[in-house]
Amino acid sequence: MSKMSAAEWFRKKTWTQADQEDFFAHLGRSRGQFHKAQYLRIQAFELQKVGVEELLTAALQLLEKLFVEYPCESQVVQARDQQGDCLGRLGKFDEALAAYRKAMEIERQKGGIKTSAYRGFAWLVATRPVPQLYDEALAVLDEFGKHEMFPSEQYESSISRALIYKAKSRFDLAKSWAQAAVSAASKDSSGLRYHSKLGLVPNPEKVIYEEMKELSA
Repeated sequence: MSKMSAAEWFRKKTWTQADQEDFFAHLGRSRGQFHKAQYLRIQAFELQKVGVEELLTAALQLLEKLFVEYPCESQVVQARDQQGDCLGRLGKFDEALAAYRKAMEIERQKGGIKTSAYRGFAWLVATRPVPQLYDEALAVLDEFGKHEMFPSEQYESSISRALIYKAKSRFDLAKSWAQAAVSAASKDSSGLRYHSKLGLVPNPEKVIYEEMKELSA
């Protein structure tokens, strides 16, 4: 095995039988609950990024192993956020919302731990849509979204707010947040001196972006 492949044993982009055997052999030799939890979460994230149904399901299995066998708190909260994303992309919307709520509850209890769970929750409520949860979605955006640094964060939150306010016939607020979304999408710098391209919105989803432009006019 090459040096590179050995170093990347927990960042596999495929999940063949050989991949699984290699991953779990390395995991078994790793030390400490924190590191085992971290390796499970990172490997789940790599499969999650590929995004096909089979790998999203595999990612969920890895996250479940983390929750059951290595429940290190700092990893669990991020893993719950990832779980919500995977479940939502698989069409399991109620389960996704529950996972996001679990992540946010840990954040409330512990403080200092930040995830994108509030944005995932609000996005799902706004785009699915789930009218009975509109007020809860707006509340968590207010609660957790006070210090959004990157344009991509601002873009996602603004779209969720704009869609919810449009559905609630609050067209003044819908317009304002749509303008914020369009502004965030147009930014060509994050504002960070050494990472100016970090967190930009390179390819906004066309249908929603056009709706934001229309709302913002």
